[in-house]
Amino acid sequence: WLQPNFASHCALRSLHDWALKMAESPSKKVKTSLTAAESSKSSTGRVVLVTGSAGFIGFHCALALKKRGDGVIGIDNYCAYYPVSLKTARAAELEKQGIYTFKADINERNFIDHILKEYKVT
Repeated sequence: WLQPNFASHCALRSLHDWALKMAESPSKKVKTSLTAAESSKSSTGRVVLVTGSAGFIGFHCALALKKRGDGVIGIDNYCAYYPVSLKTARAAELEKQGIYTFKADINERNFIDHILKEYKVT
């Protein structure tokens, strides 16, 4: 049995509250015209497809890869296992950082094949 860490719980709670606030506040939503092609531009010669990019781990991996100079394309199905508003807020933040997120399922084989070929995912 694991006891939740109170500090971690508070941090997650405040992040969740922030995500809900962002989702409920239309004036805070920023619509950009970022494309997947722009997102896949790389200074390292690498283009990475990050699955689950709107989740906690995928979000942070995508940011680290982009910071390193890789082209990054995200994909997430926005599964309701965690609050969708939190995932939506993360995807919006990724977009601000130059990372495009497709709302799709990795089980869609034709779509994945298209992404791999079209954006030259390494």
